Amino acid sequence: MFKKKKDVRPWDLLKGPSAYTTKDVSEERMSICKSCPNFLKLTKQCKLCLCIMPAKVILADAYCPIDKWKASNEIDNTDMSYLENNENFEP
Repeated sequence: MFKKKKDVRPWDLLKGPSAYTTKDVSEERMSICKSCPNFLKLTKQCKLCLCIMPAKVILADAYCPIDKWKASNEIDNTDMSYLENNENFEP
């Protein structure tokens, strides 16, 4: 069963490693963000949520506002097909 979707806040970074996702997941999230037209390269922010993406992508409860990637607790970690359904996914 999945947890309820919740917004993340900058201070969630202070919760420590228990609040973080894996390095592979955070790198994949960042790759998706960088290929999105809503990504501001200069500040590494999302135009929609205004988050600083290198910080947001490491939080397990974080999610994309337009569902290009999901919170870690919303996916079945054994099934990575959710990434293949993203038009920006490149294996």
